[in-house]
Amino acid sequence: MKKRVLAFLLAIALVFSLFTLSGCQKDGGSSTEDGKIKLSFYGYGLQAFTNIPGYEDQTQDLGDIYQVMVDGFKKDHPNVDIEVTVINPAGGNTEQLDTDIASGSIPDLYFDNQMRIAKYEGQGLLADLTPYLDDEIINDYASGTFSGDTIWRLPIDMTVHFMAINKTLVEEIGAEDLLPDESREWTFDQFMELMDAVKAANLTDKYPTILWAANPSGDVCNFGYLWGFGARLFDNGDYSKTVINSPEAVKAFQFMSDLVQNGYAVPGAASLTDDDMLAMFPAGQLAVTGGYAYLESAAKDAETPFEPYLVNFPHDEGQENPPFAVHSHAIAVFKSDDQAKTEMAIEFAKYIAGEDWAPLLCQAESAPTARNSFADKVTLSEQINIIQQKVSENGLVDFGATCPQFQEIRNDYVNELQSLFNGTKTAEQAIADLETNINKTLNS
Repeated sequence: MKKRVLAFLLAIALVFSLFTLSGCQKDGGSSTEDGKIKLSFYGYGLQAFTNIPGYEDQTQDLGDIYQVMVDGFKKDHPNVDIEVTVINPAGGNTEQLDTDIASGSIPDLYFDNQMRIAKYEGQGLLADLTPYLDDEIINDYASGTFSGDTIWRLPIDMTVHFMAINKTLVEEIGAEDLLPDESREWTFDQFMELMDAVKAANLTDKYPTILWAANPSGDVCNFGYLWGFGARLFDNGDYSKTVINSPEAVKAFQFMSDLVQNGYAVPGAASLTDDDMLAMFPAGQLAVTGGYAYLESAAKDAETPFEPYLVNFPHDEGQENPPFAVHSHAIAVFKSDDQAKTEMAIEFAKYIAGEDWAPLLCQAESAPTARNSFADKVTLSEQINIIQQKVSENGLVDFGATCPQFQEIRNDYVNELQSLFNGTKTAEQAIADLETNINKTLNS
């Protein structure tokens, strides 16, 4: 009798245990009734990519690329369902995602430019990927890619900022001996020798260089002068304060001011934008400008094509060759109380940032890869390959692109450049005020 009672009680306990486990799994939100893990994936920044090599039939319409990524992942992970939301690019920002988060609908994955992703890290919403990455992956990224104590996104590509020279124009004035050598590095003294040669040529409607400060767009091209003098905006991911107020930064601002005031730059720098640069360089009106990979194709596809020559920003005597500032598309994972969802989301992020997709996306963009070992998997122009090699050698500079308040900091920077270029502030005043305003932004 006792044995039958004991058996009955064990059976009841087993049924209760199974019921409890089943109920916990359902309430946790990680599984549907068929046992699949459900994830939500928001994508922005790649929706215009169509006719992707190898996937032409599946990428005919805007946004198709995200679903193709999901379908590829599900082949090896049939126990996952991933719902794709393509963010409307019309707003140019994250309003749609912000609205969904405010309503309590937080996604699991987010693909975008890391500048836009950064604010969610600032809000404490993103998962730390570090425990899920081995040293081989982490060390495969260019030096300086990650700063701080956590890794909250996996970069895919690199929009590298450098200088583009109109080599054809320089040769026409007989100054080709002033071009940087094959190292693509030069000093500020060498840079000024070329500026003097172009200015002395007195070419009609053509200028040695251009600077702009009417809006923040393309501001990283103007940041470039800071690194060559040894100035920095931040100290290795410490976004509690800026380190911009330094003799090196004052020297850089004075150098830019002199370019404007002494007639080396297009007149009216305070009222110009990067749109002016993007119009004038392909038109053959600029000898040198800060820019990015687009300028190479713009030169070759211009109404009157010319040969571009891509180089690093110059450096001061005694300073090392400057590191590069880059923007990157990246994928991030939002925090979740459901460990199964978190782990599956991270697996998907690693899949997108891995060898199956990262090189393919970089090829579609004609952009260097964020990971060194993928470089030979992407066919880029000879000059962009040289720039990618320089990035591997010089590393990256932390200019705040992953700071949650970066968009506001860009406004602080351009406001001081305007004051510098229109002559209402000295270099010392502009740098001091920039420090004050950035620190206010960081602590607001």
